[in-house]
Amino acid sequence: AYVIGHIPFLDATIDLSYHPLIPRVETEYWVGEAVKEIQRRGVPPRRTLDLFAGSGCIGITLLLKFPEVKVDFGEHDVNLLAQIEKNITLNGIDAARTRVIKSDIFSNISDTYDYIFANPPYIPKAHGAALPDSVKKFEPYQALFADDDGIFFIKKLIAEAPKFLAPGGSLFIEFDSEQKDEIETLVAKNPSWQRVEFMKDQYGAWRTAILTRG
Repeated sequence: AYVIGHIPFLDATIDLSYHPLIPRVETEYWVGEAVKEIQRRGVPPRRTLDLFAGSGCIGITLLLKFPEVKVDFGEHDVNLLAQIEKNITLNGIDAARTRVIKSDIFSNISDTYDYIFANPPYIPKAHGAALPDSVKKFEPYQALFADDDGIFFIKKLIAEAPKFLAPGGSLFIEFDSEQKDEIETLVAKNPSWQRVEFMKDQYGAWRTAILTRG
């Protein structure tokens, strides 16, 4: 994908000039399912945050699917801020519907959202040796691996996201299937969350948690 320079993602074309994490087919699948879930709810996503945005593929998909939505992109890597801007332009999106924010998780986020989407690093560092060389040699380490057996950033999202969600708003998190039970436990201990639901990917593995604020 880096050699070709771009990759399709649902209705979007995602440029990879700045070498973000290459969007995975599992991510593409659950984002498509999340769009269906939002449509089923019948509540337009007026304000949405794409956190750990990388290439911007999730937020750009939402901008293309929902003409009324405005999306903020939160990303820590300064090089990828330019990548997101490039993909916004490439997909013909009005920049007035977007904000690209340099933010370490929620450090520079101040608004309240209807939906937050997050694809954080979640691979345990101990599992690094098992990854293909094509991933280890070329894709950004910081977008793949996390401390605390891969759950470090997910813990922070579960703890901090309620402050940035409107009542009834939802947080979508991509995760590794082995982390499902711990996520369930963390949500149960946090009274800000009304419920958590889980979605499987196209291969039958648990892939996405949907946390709804009370």
